[in-house]
Amino acid sequence: MGRTLSAHAEADLAVELAQWLRSLRRQAGLTYQQMAHKTQAGFAPATLWRAARGTAMPRWPVVEAFATACGGDLEQARRMWTAATEQRRSLRSAAAGNRGEPVLRPEFIHTPAQLLQSMRAMQIEAGGPSLRELEDRATSHGVTLLPPQAPSGRYSAASGCPRRCC
Repeated sequence: MGRTLSAHAEADLAVELAQWLRSLRRQAGLTYQQMAHKTQAGFAPATLWRAARGTAMPRWPVVEAFATACGGDLEQARRMWTAATEQRRSLRSAAAGNRGEPVLRPEFIHTPAQLLQSMRAMQIEAGGPSLRELEDRATSHGVTLLPPQAPSGRYSAASGCPRRCC
């Protein structure tokens, strides 16, 4: 038996993408564990499972690995992911009251709220990468703003954290 979807969920392209991913997995006859072993990017079974849930928008590399592991059409996967991403982006913009307003330039930002709004708008324009992805991108270009981590994997005042954050 399939899941019952609300009218809103039926119109949600991310849910449609998730349904397509689940059908690919069923057709391939693979478990999430088997799929994880087939992905060259090394995604965990839980990451692949979350991509097929439809409750959050998966990143493109996850969708690409999922489709590849199941023998799916990558062009169709890209089209569906792009459409779902655009739909989610426009829904978030409308919900946040950001109706195409330009991002404030740094010299016009005077309050923490303006800074947060501008940073969020830029993150959405960049495809909504996570903080980890942003740090990875910056590090790959030789830039990092984070202090070095302590051997425990946590930031500490001794390792250069500007305020007590641990």
